[in-house]
Amino acid sequence: MDNPLIKSLNTPLSRYLLVVLMTLLLSSIKGLMRMWEE
Repeated sequence: MDNPLIKSLNTPLSRYLLVVLMTLLLSSIKGLMRMWEE
């Protein structure tokens, strides 16, 4: 089970990018919720 994709996901840089993407996604969802409430 030597998947190169999983190996590349184990690097600190990709983990950092993943966290950044999740944060952007969450903030955009919160922004949309705020727009809908108004």
